[in-house]
Amino acid sequence: MSGHVSALMEEEVWEADGPVVITIHPSLVHGFDFSEQAIGFVLTVDPHVVFSAGGSEAHGELFSPLFLRPMAIELARVPELRERMETLLRLLIAESAAPRTGHTLMLEWLARSVMLLLVRLEADHRSAELSGRGDFELFTRFRALVEQHFKQQWQVAVYADKLRITPSRLNRLCLKLAGHSAFDLAQQRLILEACRKLTYVPSGISTIAYELGFQDPAYFSRLFKRHMGVTPKQYRRTHVEQ
Repeated sequence: MSGHVSALMEEEVWEADGPVVITIHPSLVHGFDFSEQAIGFVLTVDPHVVFSAGGSEAHGELFSPLFLRPMAIELARVPELRERMETLLRLLIAESAAPRTGHTLMLEWLARSVMLLLVRLEADHRSAELSGRGDFELFTRFRALVEQHFKQQWQVAVYADKLRITPSRLNRLCLKLAGHSAFDLAQQRLILEACRKLTYVPSGISTIAYELGFQDPAYFSRLFKRHMGVTPKQYRRTHVEQ
């Protein structure tokens, strides 16, 4: 579980540093080249033992994700699980060296316990990936809604309702992926449009304020200065002249 390994998978070579677990279906042509400093275990299990799992088809299916494709599962971030796995593997070695009553059954139980820990780790990783992708898709939908409705100046609760989530979750999502709250992102889009209009549209500042959904042009000016550091009039003068 430490050192370096080069793993041949059919015609592909994987390079990995421990602690790592590599899972391979026995039907796949494979080979390993370990560094001199490498310390670890090679566990070979009869497929019939894996997928029969004591005669239970449901239990056999539990292990199938480990063998659908070769995987390299890193263990550095899960030291507790790594320690438990090492303990089980050492118990396997000890049991193999001194057969006693129930020897075969004990070996099967220990091997399945190792694989079950890997199944849990792989499931957690897959869940995290799906969660991350789901968060990104949700955030993309939020940005699309902001693009459509920023002039209406929706409250965060309205955006959250349209996305069928709570305002607090929406804010956590925005902070996680953009570093700003949902309110701040909507405000930034509003101010960006104000900057564009002040630069390219010859309308008066009050007219622009109304077009952006403000009922009070003075409030628009104060908000703009809070974000940009200058008043709309000063901003227009500087950017139009440029």
